[in-house]
Amino acid sequence: LRPGVANLLDEETIAKYDTIFVGSPCWWHQPAMVVCTFLEAYDLKDKVVIPFFTYGATTYLNESMQKIYKVTPDSKHIPETLPEDLDADDITMPGRPDDAGIDMPGSANGTEGWLRRIGIIE
Repeated sequence: LRPGVANLLDEETIAKYDTIFVGSPCWWHQPAMVVCTFLEAYDLKDKVVIPFFTYGATTYLNESMQKIYKVTPDSKHIPETLPEDLDADDITMPGRPDDAGIDMPGSANGTEGWLRRIGIIE
């Protein structure tokens, strides 16, 4: 289901940003669908989209990231590429681990360390 977004920003406000951090919980191996509704409401061509998830497990992160990339196909992404989604069609059972190498703020050294690792701050 795709819920609506109660308070969408106007296009002029979104146009002011070059980089957009997109945070979401991971629900049933996917970002919250309202996050996808929000992203699809705007032309994010050539904007940098940096997804992050409030998710402490070590599975399904890749599937969630893949969904964000899919709904923002004309954006630039950090990280630029993701590991191959090994079990994209199977969201009912834990699949083979494919989250290796995907860095999140909850990784060692916290948010500031993550921002350094992805090149946002020095």
